[in-house]
Amino acid sequence: MPTAHFETIDDLDEVTAAKLAWSTVRVSRAVGRAYAPDGINVWSSNGKAAGQEVPHVHIHVFPRLAGDDLMRVYPDAPLERYNADSEVLMRIAQRVSQALV
Repeated sequence: MPTAHFETIDDLDEVTAAKLAWSTVRVSRAVGRAYAPDGINVWSSNGKAAGQEVPHVHIHVFPRLAGDDLMRVYPDAPLERYNADSEVLMRIAQRVSQALV
């Protein structure tokens, strides 16, 4: 996510967009090394109708397993199923940070 404020991807300037794209590639590679998923979804939700909940451009890097039944970006399952406490999130962040090259 850029440090300067941009609400959606449409608001990005060329330099910031290029840096965000490269950062996304690096994080995706790190997630791949850290978790060895079957695949990875990369997306940005832009605008309320697209499901954007945070009014600041950011990219989701989501590891996938074959048959995980999570094809939809925002599943209809109860939110509690997808929320993690801060300790779990910190472990995930540390694991991905260590895999950044």
